Amino acid sequence: MDLTFPLARGSIDPMVDLRSTLKLRDLVAASPDGYVHELHGPVSVYAVYRGNVLVETAEETLKFDEDGCAAHGKNAIPHERMQLSRISARYVKECALPLLAIGRTQDGYFHCALLVDNDTDAYALTKQASTCAQWIHLRTIGHMLSDDEAALSTMAVALAAWHEANPHCVRCGGHTHIAHEGWTRVCPSCEHMEYPRQDPSVIVAVVDEDERILLAHNMNWREKFMSLPAGFVDAGEAPERAVIRELNEEVGLRVDKITYVGSQPWPFPRSLMLGYCAQLHPDSPREPRPDEHEIDRARFFSREELKKAIEQGELEPPAPTSIARVLIEHWFGGELPTPAARQ
Repeated sequence: MDLTFPLARGSIDPMVDLRSTLKLRDLVAASPDGYVHELHGPVSVYAVYRGNVLVETAEETLKFDEDGCAAHGKNAIPHERMQLSRISARYVKECALPLLAIGRTQDGYFHCALLVDNDTDAYALTKQASTCAQWIHLRTIGHMLSDDEAALSTMAVALAAWHEANPHCVRCGGHTHIAHEGWTRVCPSCEHMEYPRQDPSVIVAVVDEDERILLAHNMNWREKFMSLPAGFVDAGEAPERAVIRELNEEVGLRVDKITYVGSQPWPFPRSLMLGYCAQLHPDSPREPRPDEHEIDRARFFSREELKKAIEQGELEPPAPTSIARVLIEHWFGGELPTPAARQ
């Protein structure tokens, strides 16, 4: 099965060996033309802010639905009209925001991200970038970016979320500071060094003998939103066992023929989604039984039933950036339909 996941695209050389020796802010600030001799190439700086990326588009104001689709459908905005907004070296020099080293793309550019942590700087950046610059959440826009910009944004958003969530030392509780150009946090009191990490989580497309797919509704979600069953991998647990456990716990079903499909980082705040497909076990109950603690609704859909539910606005599918959307569309045999209100 050859599937492409929206946030698992691009080719980035992280240039790990440079993280302990780079003085990135000084290099960028001293190179107004964007070329850094120490890196043997140009540098590109962009910004992240609480899961959002600063982008430039051909439209001054973009509107998105709750499921992350553009106002006139999933593909309303071509990729070439949506790109990361670059930040000037002058702004980097003048501000005190942390600069994170991301890596080099095949075009020779070395990319870094400005970590914005306040509304004032976030607003100022939209003004210094361009009249068409705006902050949009990566969950909404990830599938619209180019391959490399999707990878760059995902790494930057993941790093930013980790820094924001881990200001204190896990050993002594002291306040830590950013080191190695954003890739560690160091405690000055006990010298403990902490590295960013991801939490593995499984997500599974379960199909029964009639080729119907299982969708479920979490009690914390919007009323019409449904997605694939998913859950975190427990300590010491193999992902395939997590698939079996989660389906039994949440919807009372047994599965077999569990097949790994692929993975996608989901930095909201730090998950690694491991995608699986599975068949309903012959000895399993034929219909789901929600646990009523986490899942309150679940059912199998035929392709025609899902198409009708979406078109009539009875069901909101996962956003185009998610691994769930890709797995569902693979089963569906193409792109999911657009609700009537947005056609």
